[in-house]
Amino acid sequence: MTVVCMNPNCKVVQALTPGANYFEILGLSSEPKFDLEAKDLRNKFLRIQQQVHPDSYSQNINGDQLYAQQQSSLVNKAYATLKEPLSRANYILELLGVPIHETESLNEPELLMEVMEARELLEDAQTEEEVEGLKEINNGRIQQAVDGLSKAFREQNLEAAKALAIELQYWIRIQNVIRDWAAGKPIVADHV
Repeated sequence: MTVVCMNPNCKVVQALTPGANYFEILGLSSEPKFDLEAKDLRNKFLRIQQQVHPDSYSQNINGDQLYAQQQSSLVNKAYATLKEPLSRANYILELLGVPIHETESLNEPELLMEVMEARELLEDAQTEEEVEGLKEINNGRIQQAVDGLSKAFREQNLEAAKALAIELQYWIRIQNVIRDWAAGKPIVADHV
């Protein structure tokens, strides 16, 4: 799938291809793959975005600007989805017919207790040093979940991948609370 005609004499922006997945749009494998090289992904995104940027077609009277706007928007969305491990995992699970529904949550009591404990420690934190320590611990949890997702997808264990993606959602929420933390300011987090 290409977003621009590859004929050197043509270079016309193509209409959106129904059913194309984000991996194809960014010139990656047509098969969903969790393990991506961030630099390679960014380079492919920038190259394609350069080809379809609507400003390049502002003087074009053939309607290419509309196609360019559509393709540019889709390329942006594809990149935003695939560059983050959580959104990439959720997208792959959806493509493979195992979507995570909004109402799904952790079914492991021990893990849920660990998440609630992390939240309480953040609520009780008084100094930036305390929060920095919690951040390091949480970053380790995030990396562990991402590593687990990589393994689960490689082994095509979609149930494990789904459980790990749900777990990662919780750690990302904790990460967002940590990022927004300020001494004396109440902690606001949705469903952590």
